[in-house]
Amino acid sequence: MPASNPRPSQPVTSVAKALGTLLNKPVFDNMLVKAPGGTSLKNLETRAEKDAALANQIRLYPAITAMGRWNVLLLDDLYHSGASLDAACRVLRTYAKIADIYVATLTWR
Repeated sequence: MPASNPRPSQPVTSVAKALGTLLNKPVFDNMLVKAPGGTSLKNLETRAEKDAALANQIRLYPAITAMGRWNVLLLDDLYHSGASLDAACRVLRTYAKIADIYVATLTWR
């Protein structure tokens, strides 16, 4: 998942890279990016509010250069309503290189 807040080191990216190393799989940590200045979801209460705040906020950069279609594991730090993951999956489904999408989160609220 793209980071909501810029930091020198992103915990989810660190976990993804370690997992990629263990499984000998590529990690594309820049394929999805959130538009700068978007609304923070932390202060929104309903799923509808979160969906509206995320509309057109996640961008895809076609980072896969290999042939074929790829299965993707999308990692996120926190699962609450699923709005961010749903938005990211909608964007990934527009990319012809993506086959199946799997999701894992580190925590839930």
